[in-house]
Amino acid sequence: YVEYMCLTQEKLLNNKELLLYLYKKRGLKKLAIDLCGMGFDDTENCFTIPIFSLGKDAITDFELREKSENKKIRRIGGGCATIAKIWGVDKAKELYIVEGFIDGITLAQWLLESKRDSFTIYSCSNGVGSLFNCLKEIDFSNFDNVKLILDNDEAGDLATKQIIDKYKFITDCRKFLVVNDCKDINEYYLRKVVKN
Repeated sequence: YVEYMCLTQEKLLNNKELLLYLYKKRGLKKLAIDLCGMGFDDTENCFTIPIFSLGKDAITDFELREKSENKKIRRIGGGCATIAKIWGVDKAKELYIVEGFIDGITLAQWLLESKRDSFTIYSCSNGVGSLFNCLKEIDFSNFDNVKLILDNDEAGDLATKQIIDKYKFITDCRKFLVVNDCKDINEYYLRKVVKN
């Protein structure tokens, strides 16, 4: 998996057309793409995002996202539900739990641009429906604040309520999405940060 990540990442980072596509479609810049290990598999014609396990920083699988607009997403290894680290260290001031990998990469880029330095970003590797059951994998004592930013939709609302009801110390931080009528972090970033 490490060799695959290096090969696909090199293909992406050296392809100006693909980098321009990611910037125009998602607002993603080369630094964030590099830091999060994103790549491109030209055989599969899809973007690759490594799924890192907690603690060991081992790659357990890859999310494959087709370049086309149909947003078909699949996994190399089939995709078991687990918490995945998108960015950060095992101990930090802030832990952000987001719904998707693109949102996580976008948030990492945004926080780095805002000169934030002590944060970690996690997501569930198999969708928001399995997030609640995967939270037990997290050692919350490693973080001063835990912030939840799931999508501003019915599934995100349901998962957020379920999580906040059980984990009282987790803060729902989706208000900026609701106020700006954005579905997710990436949409907000494209509309409010990139456009300004």
